Parts: sequence; C-alpha cells; structure tokens
Amino acid sequence: MKTLLVILCLISSMLVNAQNIDYNNFNKETLNETVFGLMERYVMNTNGYSITLSSDVQKNVMPAIRKTLKNKKNLPLDSLYTPNTSYTEILDSIPCNGIKTYIELAEKAISDWENSWSSYFMGFGKTAGVTNYYNKRTKTLYISFIFLK
Repeated sequence: MKTLLVILCLISSMLVNAQNIDYNNFNKETLNETVFGLMERYVMNTNGYSITLSSDVQKNVMPAIRKTLKNKKNLPLDSLYTPNTSYTEILDSIPCNGIKTYIELAEKAISDWENSWSSYFMGFGKTAGVTNYYNKRTKTLYISFIFLK
C-alpha cells in the first residue's frame, strides 16, 4: 500500500513538472523536485528502499554546492565536486538545446548517471539533497545530487 501511495505521489508530481521550461525564468525548485522524484523511483526499483529529501541538507549543504556550480561553471565537470566525507555527490552537465520540459531534463540526468560510473553511487544513502544551476549564456544545466552516508 505504501508503495502504491509513493507511486501515485510521484506520478502526480511528474504531471505537474512536465510543464514547458521558460529558460529566461528557470525554476530550479521545480527541477529539484522532479529530479528527486525520478531518483527516488530509481532507487526504489533498483535497491528496494526509498530515499528522503532532507530539508536540513537542502538548507545547509546544497546552497554551498550550488555556489560552486555557479562560480566554477567554466571548469570541467570533474573539478566541480565538493569534497566531503559525510556524503557522496554525483554531478551532471546537460546542454539544454531542444529540451522543452523539466521532466525531460530530469530524465536526461538520471539516464546520464545510470549509464556512467555514477550508477555505483545512486542510492548510496537513504537521505538526499539536490540542487542545480542553469547557465543562461551557455544554455547548460549543472545538477548535483548527494546521498548522505
């Protein structure tokens, strides 16, 4: 029953977040919710447990990571990792040309992580945080997802 409730919540969330993106007014919160929903589904399907989006992590950890993504956006992706022993971070950068909805962006991030070395870390903890930065000049999205150890 709990699984059914989670699936219903995810589907309703995805329908809301399938809206078209206005890249001039990019909604980072909508994308965060969409990425988290898809990651939660991925972890549930592959690892058999759910993850929780931590409000403390969102408030206390993710702003510093977002600042790194924003300030070092011209560096290679590997240099954007925020070193920390209390969590595992996976990153992605996505050129946004041709992507029209938040769900498409989230699906691209999950697919990229699933088909790279990052797949090993997907579900590395049960508590998570997510943030993103959209670079309007280059039309590139940077996404960070962390799992607390």
